[in-house]
Amino acid sequence: MAGWSRGFVRFWVQNVGTQTGDKQDTTTTASYSSDGVHWQAGNVVQQKTNGVYDIRGVFEGPAGLLAVEESGACGDTWVEGLLTSSDGVTWQAVDMGKAFGQAVIWNVSGGSTGFVATDTIGQAVWTSRDGQSWAPVKLDSPAFATSRIDDGTAFSAGDVLVGSTEDTGERSCGATIADPSAKPSPTPPLRVPAAWWSSDGADWVKAQLPGAKAAYPIQMWVWRLDDHTLVAFSNSGPDFAVATWVSNDGRTWEPLAQPVTLNPFGGSNTQGEADFQTDGRHGIQLQARNGTFDNPYGDGMSLSTWTAGGLVTLAQSGDQPPYDSDTEWAVGPTGVVVAHDGQLWIGLPSSN
Repeated sequence: MAGWSRGFVRFWVQNVGTQTGDKQDTTTTASYSSDGVHWQAGNVVQQKTNGVYDIRGVFEGPAGLLAVEESGACGDTWVEGLLTSSDGVTWQAVDMGKAFGQAVIWNVSGGSTGFVATDTIGQAVWTSRDGQSWAPVKLDSPAFATSRIDDGTAFSAGDVLVGSTEDTGERSCGATIADPSAKPSPTPPLRVPAAWWSSDGADWVKAQLPGAKAAYPIQMWVWRLDDHTLVAFSNSGPDFAVATWVSNDGRTWEPLAQPVTLNPFGGSNTQGEADFQTDGRHGIQLQARNGTFDNPYGDGMSLSTWTAGGLVTLAQSGDQPPYDSDTEWAVGPTGVVVAHDGQLWIGLPSSN
């Protein structure tokens, strides 16, 4: 389930026919609502042969919505398909071969200016304004020297990529290790977290991440907190320490004192499960109230909203929904919609 400026959409992926080994035919069905309360009967979006796919995310761009289908195995996931819609009712599949060739797509995200896709090995990026037609980014330009691209998105200020570049310090090999049996073992190249910004997807500028430290390995993520605010995460070093930066334009980044729940791993041992969603206008975090490692869903849900000063917990009243592993939720123009066990709740903003 996802929200956008004109309402909400919800998808079901159903198995059809008889499963043969790991092969299963599926049907994806979509429904829509302008207010989160009154829903129109679902339409069959498409049928897939020999695959079990989930809708991982829905993003609103300048021409409408882009839904991302994923599959996975062995704890990993990748993008299998994309669907576009101008109204949330009628959907069209993207020709993945035409858009990306033989590349395996790792991430697709976006916002009001368009969409960004990255591949699984960090060496290819594409941008799109409508979700159907995609153009490759020229990563051989000087701005991307020795770069690996991990993630990307688009928002009101343009396109943003995050990843890392090779450090040229004393401990860096300056090359990829070709012979792991060599003695003494060569030191893996150190890498430094990095970000890039573009207003049009063609000309890119490398941005500085204050306080970024060289380490090996490094993995980066970038999220929209709303359509005017981005947060970038760096997971680096042998202890996988997380550093966080926030930006309103994609060019100037400031370190963010990371809230324990605002992280790319979706939870913490002390606070329970956490999830962050935005419809581009409102950024809302859903988290277990009194959650623990042993009881990650606590005794209900707690909602927080993103402001310029960080996350602020929202006061809640009324008939609040339970929180469990099968809870679906979205933030949209009328508030927060939650679906659980065949029931639907809507949390309306306070008039005060």
